[in-house]
Amino acid sequence: MKKKLRILIGFFFILFLCSGAYYAAKYYVYRLIVADGGVQVRFSDLRLSLFPLGLEIRDIKNFPIRDENLVSFAGINAYLPPTSLFMKKKAISIEIDRPRFVLNDSLLRGKAQGKGLGSSFTVNRIRIRNGELFFNGRDIQCRLLDFNLQSGNLADGFSFRVDSPHLNVTLPVSGKPVTLEGNVTGEAHQQGESWKISRFAWQTRKMLFNANGRILPQGAYQFNVSAQGNPENILLPLLEELTVKGLTYANARIAKDPGGWVRVTADFTSPSCRIKENPCRNLAAKVLWDNRGRTLDLDSAFDTGLARSSLRLVSRGGETRITVQDLPAALVADILDISQD
Repeated sequence: MKKKLRILIGFFFILFLCSGAYYAAKYYVYRLIVADGGVQVRFSDLRLSLFPLGLEIRDIKNFPIRDENLVSFAGINAYLPPTSLFMKKKAISIEIDRPRFVLNDSLLRGKAQGKGLGSSFTVNRIRIRNGELFFNGRDIQCRLLDFNLQSGNLADGFSFRVDSPHLNVTLPVSGKPVTLEGNVTGEAHQQGESWKISRFAWQTRKMLFNANGRILPQGAYQFNVSAQGNPENILLPLLEELTVKGLTYANARIAKDPGGWVRVTADFTSPSCRIKENPCRNLAAKVLWDNRGRTLDLDSAFDTGLARSSLRLVSRGGETRITVQDLPAALVADILDISQD
């Protein structure tokens, strides 16, 4: 009986010590965080976790993130590993709930925005849940809705993975706005003042895009893009009535230099397509385009059912020249809008 009593007393003593240590640790960290200035944290929002071992802080309403791109957020959760609690510069992982970002061309110029956190904190990892991002550039507008983001270890540089069910992009093609939207996943890594896009997959209504490349300082960029689907909406501003319709496979290189010169080189193939509703098979084409003078060069070959035909279109300075070879007369008349008497 006495032995059981001693065990019971010992159990409650250990429980008392653990509870005291738990609340002492919470209060210690609470004072450290509040002392950093400007952080509204309730003592009840602190949680000690065992897996992983550390401290969680829930629903911080005004965490001291000084970044002009971050317009608003619903709340922030922070995690401090045990080794960080006793360091002068505390490394934390943060989770931002429903943030809203507004960006501009300074992102592409590599300009750093914001100054980070308070002097006692450094961010180790970032996670974003259900975020919104709006980008308004000189040539492109973008909306990324309900996205989730997970960063790597920021000590190794800023890298992240992102996914969203809705990416809407409007960009000029031959001076006319083209809008595409769909779900997206991607991975990127910051390297100095530039960004390396390791993977970008975007499924729109009619096209699937896969891309990689770099965003360079002063607004320059280089992308390698592969795509499959119906490119009608994208090619319409470029080729107008000669737009290719139907399942098409494409590989393109898109580059912009710091001076604003944009060049596009693309190869297209299609097992079956239509040009002005005329059926074609085994299409192979190459397109060169740049925004200086709006130069377009299209060289294509395809089967019409009667022969292997070719069509060359060159447009420079507002003048367009079309050359055809081995093309049936009726198809030539339709393409060139030659009326029949």
